[in-house]
Amino acid sequence: MFEGYDCGGLSLLETKEYFNEIECSFIEKAHNDWRLIITIFGWLTLIKGIVRIGFSEIAQKSVKAFENKQILIKILLIIMVVLGAWLIWTGFYQ
Repeated sequence: MFEGYDCGGLSLLETKEYFNEIECSFIEKAHNDWRLIITIFGWLTLIKGIVRIGFSEIAQKSVKAFENKQILIKILLIIMVVLGAWLIWTGFYQ
């Protein structure tokens, strides 16, 4: 049925391999360069600011969603402290 059909782009297998290479290079870069983590934090902070200013209803709903989830908040706090300690160690002592 589709024999000889040329879509002019990458096949599904080539596309998966392409995204796999991007993912692997991203992970390799993240392990070797702390500046990538800082850049991601910067972009996430920018997006968070845009949502807070432009879409305050969404921000208020997300705050209400976390009100009764104290365990989740503690887990996120621990993750942030560990990540902060790693960034301090990488930035100053490596």
